[in-house]
Amino acid sequence: MTAPERELQGPDLPLAARILPSWVETAVTTPLVELARCFSDLDGRVLAKLEMAGPGGSSRVRVAQRLLIDARMAGRLSPYQTLLVRGDQAPGMVQAGLILGHPALVVVGPDTPNEALAQFEVFGADVEVATDHDLDACIASMVRCTGGFPVDVDVDPSNYRAHRLGTGAEIVRQSRGRVNAFCAHVHSGGTFEGCAAVLEELDPRIRSHTVRLAGTPGPLPGQIDPRRVARAFDIEAKAAQAQVQRMARKEGILIGLEAGAVLAAARSLLEGPLPGSTIAVVLDGDSQVPGLRAKQTADDAASDSLADAA
Repeated sequence: MTAPERELQGPDLPLAARILPSWVETAVTTPLVELARCFSDLDGRVLAKLEMAGPGGSSRVRVAQRLLIDARMAGRLSPYQTLLVRGDQAPGMVQAGLILGHPALVVVGPDTPNEALAQFEVFGADVEVATDHDLDACIASMVRCTGGFPVDVDVDPSNYRAHRLGTGAEIVRQSRGRVNAFCAHVHSGGTFEGCAAVLEELDPRIRSHTVRLAGTPGPLPGQIDPRRVARAFDIEAKAAQAQVQRMARKEGILIGLEAGAVLAAARSLLEGPLPGSTIAVVLDGDSQVPGLRAKQTADDAASDSLADAA
């Protein structure tokens, strides 16, 4: 097999002009798209960073790649060491580990759907079921038994670094720095904090806003500096769903409910305190384990049927 010519691999070339060494490298840059049709009724611009266009349909591979590289450079992760990861964090981590030479052992609860287990196994990951539902205790036990490397994206600082060095810096470069405000769903906090930090360095007047669906329990994740939060939006599901439908019909882009909540927050800003502004938003993929949403939807439908019957 002939190796690609060196000039086709240069990191200074745009992705479209290069032969990449693996699929994981496509996480380096995702598109920034102006939602001109979706927000044509308002004075202002919304620029959407489509992390959902990255490998795997989310920013998970971007974060996983950064975490594994950082851990290896710091000497915390040895070559070929097995990754021990919870099922909700496995998408993206399993694929990145595969490319970087780290097999994965995914720890899941006993109620994980078979289709989710099959998806982990098709990538060659081993699966361990925590019968008592205590995934963290199971991982700690597996560390003692196997010497594997425990992964926790929610608290690892590489989550923040992936978005500070990647997503946020790309927004600045792609928008030429012409941004007045920023919105992102909080998730584990890394996306918001990393992007908000870069934009604050660019211009301290840029205001950053967190977004969650109404009813989400608990405080903001610990990775988020509350001093960077201009406003914390809690968006009702109905308002988020309206933006999901509007995006599909106006822009031809199918998004999830959390991304719809982010767009509802941006719309609120343009309608209220920031008319005429340019708002950058991050639209990420589904935050749930593959297969769990289908199960949840079926369970919800069953509950609705029982409620109707009652």
